[in-house]
Amino acid sequence: MEQSELIKQAIVIVSVAETYHTHVPPLLKSLEDISYPIYVVVNNSKNLDKPINAINHLFIDENRWECGAIEAILVYTKIEEFVFLHDTVEIVDASIFDIMFKVFAERSVSFGPTWECYLGKYRKAVLDQLSIPICLSKMDAIYQEFMFHRQYKYVAENLIEHKELVVLFPEWKNENIENQVDYKWDRTNLVMSNPYIIKRKGIGGINAQ
Repeated sequence: MEQSELIKQAIVIVSVAETYHTHVPPLLKSLEDISYPIYVVVNNSKNLDKPINAINHLFIDENRWECGAIEAILVYTKIEEFVFLHDTVEIVDASIFDIMFKVFAERSVSFGPTWECYLGKYRKAVLDQLSIPICLSKMDAIYQEFMFHRQYKYVAENLIEHKELVVLFPEWKNENIENQVDYKWDRTNLVMSNPYIIKRKGIGGINAQ
């Protein structure tokens, strides 16, 4: 697959074939008023029957989790910086993207203090200095959620941006007492939310995203 044209900013959604048709459409609906291009990276795509038309897709045959999606963006696109979202997210206020892209231009941005759920804005200039981990299981992905971002933070702060990493929401973490619990997608979820975004995390299952 050849690389696309240079794109300064984009939204990247990571999904998996087994949940693509239930999770991706509601997220796309919550993004329908934004002007930034959207890319959906589908893990385990060998099991996907029919993708949604008129949306940019990248397909990974096996499940390579979040790190695989990040690597696919690096290899197959020329996106300079992108906001990374799970398909288990709903956008409440789309101005969050202008905050990340415009207010914090040319800065890496984490939603929370530990880059919880991989949510944030990544920059190609930083990622190009790193070796993207190979994740073959949810345990790998959980481990790299901390180890990979520790490396990313170091490179961003010390080698590329020379400024402290931007943390948008210091309270964005599992332990926040404002978090709720609900039942959706045939599972129990921890619901993390604020005026901009809702994120559901499956509780009790190693395959939950």
